[in-house]
Amino acid sequence: MSCPAVTRMDGMAKKKEVDIDMVLEELMQRWPATISVFLRHRMLCIGCPISGFHTLVDAAREHGIDLDMLLEEIEEAMAERPGGGAPTRPSCPR
Repeated sequence: MSCPAVTRMDGMAKKKEVDIDMVLEELMQRWPATISVFLRHRMLCIGCPISGFHTLVDAAREHGIDLDMLLEEIEEAMAERPGGGAPTRPSCPR
């Protein structure tokens, strides 16, 4: 039995995409690897009380950062560590 690394749809790998309407707090909780992107841009969204209300669109606008570039970097961080945290070995039923 094989353990699929990604969800497959019609034989194609399904790409994770960021929902630009998701609040930053949820994004960082679901994919902690994205925190490094915010820190790299000197965005102090981590732990900010507004992160429960601001979306990526809001944050990019507030910090004067290009949204497309930010989205690309966020998606790269998500892809590096799909679960978001420290890399782990996949667990497969035997």
